[in-house]
Amino acid sequence: MPRVMTVKERAIREERAVVFGGMQELMERWDQEGDLSPEERQEFDRREKDLARLDKDLDRIVKFNRLEGAKEEAAESEGISRDEADAKRKSAHERAFSNYIRYGMGGMTNDDRRVMTEQRAALDANAMSTDGLGASHAGYLVPQGFWQNLQVAMKAYGGLLNLARVIETSTGNPMPWPTTDPTAIVGSYVGAQGNQLGFQDYVFGEGMMNAYTITSNVALASLEAMNDSAFDVETFVRERVAESIGRFVAAQLQTGAGTSTFPMLGIQTALIAKGVVTGPVGGLYQPAAAQTVSVLAGYGSNAKAQLANGLVSPNDLVTMTAKIDPAYRASGRMTWVCNDNTLAKIRSLTDGFGRPLWQPDIRLGGIDTIYGNPVLIDQNVGDISTTASTASGLLFGDFQTAMVVRQVNQAGVMRLDERYADYLQVGFLGFVRMDARSNDLRAAVLYQSPSS
Repeated sequence: MPRVMTVKERAIREERAVVFGGMQELMERWDQEGDLSPEERQEFDRREKDLARLDKDLDRIVKFNRLEGAKEEAAESEGISRDEADAKRKSAHERAFSNYIRYGMGGMTNDDRRVMTEQRAALDANAMSTDGLGASHAGYLVPQGFWQNLQVAMKAYGGLLNLARVIETSTGNPMPWPTTDPTAIVGSYVGAQGNQLGFQDYVFGEGMMNAYTITSNVALASLEAMNDSAFDVETFVRERVAESIGRFVAAQLQTGAGTSTFPMLGIQTALIAKGVVTGPVGGLYQPAAAQTVSVLAGYGSNAKAQLANGLVSPNDLVTMTAKIDPAYRASGRMTWVCNDNTLAKIRSLTDGFGRPLWQPDIRLGGIDTIYGNPVLIDQNVGDISTTASTASGLLFGDFQTAMVVRQVNQAGVMRLDERYADYLQVGFLGFVRMDARSNDLRAAVLYQSPSS
């Protein structure tokens, strides 16, 4: 069911457009007159702060609407209304899990214990041998509905998890993942009659995707809240687990080292390992030298003034785009990824005709763009560095092609009653099983500061 834009979301999007329109007028004046008055600079700074505030408000409301939309879709898939879905009798597993979360083992019936024991046995049978937990852990598998909502909530914090290719598996056994580079393989004309056609070997590599356990750490709830019938324990647990794991996964998908300590491999780590290469094959983009005002001829005083802030130039953005083969750029999935600080500076850049490179979108589901490609804000990218030859700050690519995430279609929750009893609190610990690897790094590029 298509998502409907709420009145609040529409108001925020329209206000963003108005605020940015005022910034655009000031930038045009800057380019035409060569400078701004102190009052105009203050006005620009004020609008920039308003825009940052509105961005955060929009992010909050979009995340909330996404979660609500997931619940609506789940009800629609069952052919019932949202109210009916909320009031619907739960399955045996859902009832048992709900009682376990709210009351602990002491509040569960014999049937509840039997159901949860069976679920835990199923989890143990899948042998989390690769993650160190083994079969002795005390967690319980969450019901399918909880897991589906947890996945949606994790993506609200997940950065590249929204863009990477996600492979879901029912178990966590090690999974070979094939890789190949077919770009050098081309066809040929058929030769004279009777000539035998040549053979073309496709060379495949093989990576291995595991299922490493990621925990949420402990979320605490007071016994008073737990005993309050109005307190939605399941939602509390799901949101805390999703936020903690989602933020961790978002960081790992950017800078995960791919080592025994941090086994998930991040896109920045993979691109840095690939290094600076020539041609449209992804990797690192590094300007030949520190940008100078002469490089920005035709881009206006505004862009030149921003150069001192360690900002990429419009030329850099164009060249980063050209680092990726047009076949990948035609996928319709090309995305810029940066943090708020970098985006705030790019908002001030204009092209050779004085048009802002960044364009806000007020439509339902609309996404802000740079040079026509959407922008994803991920605070884990880091700032553009003024230190020589430091890779960070800005990514561009088709990340569904560049990255693959393996996610086991299971999650578990532990309730810790005794550990925090002296504080009259109950602890909850959630865990999921995931891995991440680079898939085709020709589809992504990372900015690296000049060598000097």
